[in-house]
Amino acid sequence: MFIETKEIKKARIFLEEKYALKCNNKLSKIKYKHLIDCLNILKFYNYYNYINYGPAVLLHDVGRFYEADSKNKRFNHALYGYELIKKELSNNPQILLPIKYHEEDLNWKKLLFNDIEFLKSSWIKKTKIIKGCKLVRDIDIISNMKYFSKQKFDNEKTNHINKKLIKKLYNGQIGNREDIHNNYDEISYILCGLNLLSFRRSFKYIKEKKIIEQLKHNQMNMIKNNKNLYNITEKMYKYIEQKFKL
Repeated sequence: MFIETKEIKKARIFLEEKYALKCNNKLSKIKYKHLIDCLNILKFYNYYNYINYGPAVLLHDVGRFYEADSKNKRFNHALYGYELIKKELSNNPQILLPIKYHEEDLNWKKLLFNDIEFLKSSWIKKTKIIKGCKLVRDIDIISNMKYFSKQKFDNEKTNHINKKLIKKLYNGQIGNREDIHNNYDEISYILCGLNLLSFRRSFKYIKEKKIIEQLKHNQMNMIKNNKNLYNITEKMYKYIEQKFKL
């Protein structure tokens, strides 16, 4: 039983208010479900983490609700969400900074360590902020994996995949969205997120929920009539099994 703190209740109310204003578009509906799922995933990391990092996990993508209305092609939903929350909800850096930097896959620590809000925080607070950044990122990746594991691609076939994404997975790198040309590539891109995960608990959740198995099933269905791509895909999942124990 997870009893919600005052901060989590406030975050829930804030999320509901913002979603109610933007629930008429598909992206907002997807992201709302994503945020609720992320908070539920956080419960897997124990009650202490839930009460300390619940608001940041629940609100990390609230800026997405405003993306469809923006004319700025470089709209930064993480920064927008950070500014919105800081203005209307909280000035707590333990909530704000994991949201602000959750899309900075490789540079988040450098940016965080030069952030004035972080520098002004106590040593204990800094430790909590760093953990919050890692938790938000891990759970964001896991929820996105879950989303694609549950999609139905049974009637989708492809004879073209972007091997760059698979190579990046092997090299411990992250993917680039511009390398995604189809749903097979989208899953390969998401699998690169395994290279970013920080906690053993994250891998345990993925394994218990059999997320990798379902992603493999989806990709295999797309290329099952192409022997070469089938072998490439088999090899990729063998690598994932050996390296990440999944």
